[in-house]
Amino acid sequence: QPDLIILWPAVGDTVRPCLEAANSAGIPVTVTNSDVNPEDQDLTEGYSGPDTYGQGVASAELMCEFADGEDIGIIMVNGLTGNSTAIDRENGFEDTINEQCPNVEILARQPGDWNKDDSQIAASEMITAVGPENIDGVYAADDTMVAGAIDALIARDIDPADLIITSIGNTFLGNPLVLDGQLDGTVFQSSSWDGENAVTTAYEVLTEAPDERLVRFMPSVKVTADNADDPEVAPEW
Repeated sequence: QPDLIILWPAVGDTVRPCLEAANSAGIPVTVTNSDVNPEDQDLTEGYSGPDTYGQGVASAELMCEFADGEDIGIIMVNGLTGNSTAIDRENGFEDTINEQCPNVEILARQPGDWNKDDSQIAASEMITAVGPENIDGVYAADDTMVAGAIDALIARDIDPADLIITSIGNTFLGNPLVLDGQLDGTVFQSSSWDGENAVTTAYEVLTEAPDERLVRFMPSVKVTADNADDPEVAPEW
């Protein structure tokens, strides 16, 4: 019997039976990288990782900034259906667009399942559905999917540099896209911060038994052409 379980819930709406089993066995659970659903959080002792809702907010703020008050239409490529990170990022992005720049209209949305090839197909279908002439921008919930969406644009003879495109991750795949102008902005996510704080949070739960659920959010740093080559946001994964 382990003293503690560190859980990464790939699909948040399937893990409750596992959490209930651990709880019944007296094994504390901490969560890393993407949190469990709100209704399941009372079965866990802590979370460390990205503020996934806040990441969606940050990417939307970049979109609003680049749109600069102009009326534009965009397509949205979301993560895996049912995944808590995908849900949070979609909600954070859409809530912020509605509040801060309603001039940005989401014309269509599809899941890209965190996969480049699936995202290229999803983006291509949305381009066909809404008409390429109506698309002024793209939001994708991570850099892998935005790379697929960019490939879909290029396949349709649409120059990504002519659109406003934002994402999340600043990964080894996304950072070069920012530097060459195909991706306007992304949000840095540090894998080393993630790993370090997963262990730190678990240790604190085991040694201090805090009264309340611990929550540690990593900073959501916006990355654009102005700072994409800064060592402080160098891609880690």
